[in-house]
Amino acid sequence: MDTGYSVAVKKLGTIGVTVAIMRPGTKLPHEISIFSDDELRVRAEQAAAAEAEAPVEASE
Repeated sequence: MDTGYSVAVKKLGTIGVTVAIMRPGTKLPHEISIFSDDELRVRAEQAAAAEAEAPVEASE
């Protein structure tokens, strides 16, 4: 995210402005995704397979 800040000094006071420009494809906090039961099952199987393939580090 690109941000910019500027200050303008006017007769009645100082005005500060902050602007943030979002890049294309940025996910906003209010955006949600709804998955079907089948898709959730597939994602869980993929996560389990990826976890099984990952090497386990020994803790000291």
